[in-house]
Amino acid sequence: MVREQTWEQEMERRLAGLPPESVGEGPEGFTPWETAVSRILWGLVLTTFRLEVLYLQYLLPLVGTVELYLGFRSLRRENRWFFGCWVLTGISLILRIVGTAGQGTWLWSRLSGCPAAFWTVAALSLALELLRLLLLRQGLRRAFPGGDGSRPRDWLAPGIAAWLGVAALAAWGTAEPVPAGGSWVAYGRLFLALGLFIAFFLLLRRQLLALSLRGYQVTVSPVRLSSGGVWCLSLGLTLALLLPALLWGARPPSPHGEKAAPLSAAAAESRENLLALGLPAELADLLSEEDLIRCAGAEGAAQTNNPQPNHQALSPRAEIGGGLLEGSTWVVALPGGTVRFFHFFRWLEMPRLRLQEGFQVEPDNAVSLAEDFSGQLRWRQGEEWLTAPLEIRLAGGQEAEALSEFDRWWYESELAHLGRLQWEPYAAFSLPAGGEEVGGYLAYTLQGSRTGSTVNGGVHYYHQSRPLYPYADMGRWLAGRGGMGDLFASAPYDRLMFQNGVWPQADG
Repeated sequence: MVREQTWEQEMERRLAGLPPESVGEGPEGFTPWETAVSRILWGLVLTTFRLEVLYLQYLLPLVGTVELYLGFRSLRRENRWFFGCWVLTGISLILRIVGTAGQGTWLWSRLSGCPAAFWTVAALSLALELLRLLLLRQGLRRAFPGGDGSRPRDWLAPGIAAWLGVAALAAWGTAEPVPAGGSWVAYGRLFLALGLFIAFFLLLRRQLLALSLRGYQVTVSPVRLSSGGVWCLSLGLTLALLLPALLWGARPPSPHGEKAAPLSAAAAESRENLLALGLPAELADLLSEEDLIRCAGAEGAAQTNNPQPNHQALSPRAEIGGGLLEGSTWVVALPGGTVRFFHFFRWLEMPRLRLQEGFQVEPDNAVSLAEDFSGQLRWRQGEEWLTAPLEIRLAGGQEAEALSEFDRWWYESELAHLGRLQWEPYAAFSLPAGGEEVGGYLAYTLQGSRTGSTVNGGVHYYHQSRPLYPYADMGRWLAGRGGMGDLFASAPYDRLMFQNGVWPQADG
């Protein structure tokens, strides 16, 4: 099997019978197991350390796992402990490849968003790594006795203790990102974890030095795939899984549409009234049966305008992701001084990619608290029109007690008028696969408004035009946008933004 072995393994085989003094002293002297053990130790470092920059937090663990696999593969026939390490690392490598690709899909977001599933996976992963460290320690102590039968000094036991400390601090940081003790505790935790990691690295290095020149009778394991082949296979498989994950796995399930049913008599009458008040038919078609009934007896309808210096069109359009998107805001005056706002969007030309969409509204904060939220998606599938309700979620809404001192000052007027921050409704969804002429809306009610009043607020439609790695849940992102946190933040998505503006005098 010489042809199928690397040059390193052949040299190890030839040097296996040489006495230690013939190859020099100190850690620089070559030993047949040095390459394997070095790979193991560096692999452990790379899989333990997390560098959160330039995607290294995903690349380094993969590199480290491949190094571990290659190291244990060379020593798997030496004893059962190394064989166990090799088996566990093979399993870890498969899971690492699948996990690296999986982080580009919406399934990963669902998993990480479920505390029970997240901590179960984390606990199993830590248990697997701890078991491998324990097997490694036993394998090293059994494989390399000295000439007098003694074993090298055990530096790996305190190294495992340091590793456990790092794992415990990491779990604490994940469970409580902002500790009860404040920033001093957070910084102390960070520096302690860094110190333990350095100790782990130094102890692993010490173990390598302690094993130098302590024996050469290592059983060299034949292999059928060179180290370069393992690297190519691992990286190639990762890329092969990652590309479809980014293109298809980054798209949440499409909404389940139902064929649009004929309107009831009451809804049809309300629709005709809205058309007579000026609401365009293409927008009235987007309204659900329930919202049409809500608008029964409407006394006026008008499109809001935009008083901003840029003279934005009443129905602004934007080329986004290769498609053309239009947005507009209409208000309907209902009996009793109630006003219902309808924020519409329509894809006049469909975008190239259908990944994630988001629609968020900032209602006026000077009149009354927004309530009675609703929304719907409507599209054409072949010759049929289908509809699906939009799941409306709410950001904002905090009372004064939940805000910082600065936020209480910043939102003083809003808190005084409403008693809490205004709700900011949003919906996160995906465009229907194969659907055309997709449109929808988000609606809510404000009490006590009046014609001609100023409406301070904005409407934001977000479209994901390119895959993101790792997968970012737009719904979570929208939930964290409200308030001061969004004033200076840049959006990782393409956006169509338009203002509520001023509500002109409504007809009727």
